[in-house]
Amino acid sequence: MKRLFTAALSAALLLSLALPSSAAGTGRAVDWALYTDITAQINGHPLRSYNVNGSTAVVAEDLKDYGFTVVWNEAERSLTVERNLEGQITGDYQPQGPVQPLGAVSGDIYATDIKTYVQGELVESFALHGETAIALSQLERTG
Repeated sequence: MKRLFTAALSAALLLSLALPSSAAGTGRAVDWALYTDITAQINGHPLRSYNVNGSTAVVAEDLKDYGFTVVWNEAERSLTVERNLEGQITGDYQPQGPVQPLGAVSGDIYATDIKTYVQGELVESFALHGETAIALSQLERTG
């Protein structure tokens, strides 16, 4: 009887993990970010980053300090990121080495209905630690 209960519980857990992230509603954890030793840089200036599904992700709101204009529109629930060629880089993030072991879970990624635009193009984004994160590769379109 104990084995049957354990097998049923294991099967239920595996099936729940197999649900696609699109099946989860806004505000539900759909994935997780991992600690990484990779330091993202913009023009040689480091900024905090996370490993999300093997890609380097950065917090969009942090880009304000790295020569970008970042605007939140409450009515449209959108975040716009634009390269500001005259913007000064004032970011002073200093990598401190791993706080946790590399690959350890840094935080949950939540489904969100916020639309994020980089240089006017809609990009995939996600909620992490109450902020909006995007793949660093999405910034390639900014030059």
